[in-house]
Amino acid sequence: MAVHNKSFVSTHWYDAIYETPVEQISIIFEERIQADRSSLIFTRLNDGREIRASSIPDLVITNIDCISLSIKHEISVWWNGKTEKGQLEETFARSQEDSSNTSVTLVLNVRAGQYTTTACESFTEAMFELHNITPQEISWRLQTCFDCKFSYPAFTDPTSDRDELQCHRDAPLAFQEVQTKGKYASLAALHAGDYFVNAFHTCAAWELIQSRS
Repeated sequence: MAVHNKSFVSTHWYDAIYETPVEQISIIFEERIQADRSSLIFTRLNDGREIRASSIPDLVITNIDCISLSIKHEISVWWNGKTEKGQLEETFARSQEDSSNTSVTLVLNVRAGQYTTTACESFTEAMFELHNITPQEISWRLQTCFDCKFSYPAFTDPTSDRDELQCHRDAPLAFQEVQTKGKYASLAALHAGDYFVNAFHTCAAWELIQSRS
């Protein structure tokens, strides 16, 4: 249950590739997320067919002709102490083990190198795998909300590590309490951040996260 009481709606849009057994279709889809945790995905295919879904995995699962949905994000990467331009591609596909679930594969292109994960259960799991497959001498983080110290899960039991984040950038006292007390901080401090930021958003206040528990 959401504890946030503001009437806040976050809207994101993405270019994506909708793959079917016979073609790859370039689409634009919009994702709306509300404070009650409900979301709406909307897109229209080349034949005029409108698609609505409650999430990206739901879009893949409920549309029989959809083999996968791939999204490319042009991002900045903190790479051995310097900012580099990079691209992160995430691909959602039906899980081979369970057709009612989806897997996530990430491909990171940075500094003329390409790093590809296996099919993972979540975005966070895929990100951990990315760090494991890059050379050990390289220290890197995405310069996005996912790896920013001001970003925290919006709910105590998040269902999406990709979208359900909040930003404590403009709540310094609450942020200090959360940093000091962690999960034992007051509910007011834990939920003082602005909703919603996502794993691919960034701003001028970005600072490297020190650890992720």
